[in-house]
Amino acid sequence: MLLDPIYFYTMKHLFALLMFFFSSISYVTAAPVDSSKRYSNSIKFSNGLFWISDGHDMVSNTQIQGRYERKVYKNWYISVGYAQWYSFNRKNAFRKDIRIRTSVYLDWEIGSLYSRINYKMIDAGVFYKFQPAKTNAVNAGINIMYAWGQNAYIDHWLVNPEPPYDALLFHTTKKVNYIGIVPNLSYDYFLIKSRLVVGLGARGRYYLQESILQMDCDIHAGFNF
Repeated sequence: MLLDPIYFYTMKHLFALLMFFFSSISYVTAAPVDSSKRYSNSIKFSNGLFWISDGHDMVSNTQIQGRYERKVYKNWYISVGYAQWYSFNRKNAFRKDIRIRTSVYLDWEIGSLYSRINYKMIDAGVFYKFQPAKTNAVNAGINIMYAWGQNAYIDHWLVNPEPPYDALLFHTTKKVNYIGIVPNLSYDYFLIKSRLVVGLGARGRYYLQESILQMDCDIHAGFNF
């Protein structure tokens, strides 16, 4: 499997966020929570990992997201979200130049895709909120997505004939955009009279033009109003 250089660090970062999520729940569950009052609007922020596969291999990195949700009829809601790839590490606290390499040396061909760079996404859609308990909710829905970023395509390369046989690659970068569909599933836990919400989410982003599949998983926190 082709892994991003900071893959193991991002896994540790996500694990720390999960521990914070569960410890937050244990801390506030003792407080009175009144979920009978239903708010019509929510704003959520999330942080997590994504995996993307487009026929070469599966690679991973981190992603942040913000989302607005509004109740429209009974348990039906609409949502609008923005997400972007990013990297969080010790050297660069917030690095937006994310390159997802899609091919390795043995796969290089002139004109073939080498990497995807700095993808950003907006999506909008509808979901149904199922609430089996006063402080818990499960959301399932589907969105339409517009994504944009850059792709690097191979022009040519040179290979060192002597050890260590490394290669020098020349490529062209082009702006790209995609339309996609995003089925999604999430879990919400309500705190402090349902004013605050924390939870977990998962979604699949299918880029229609190139049949690319991106899988997201994250933790989120937000507030209702």
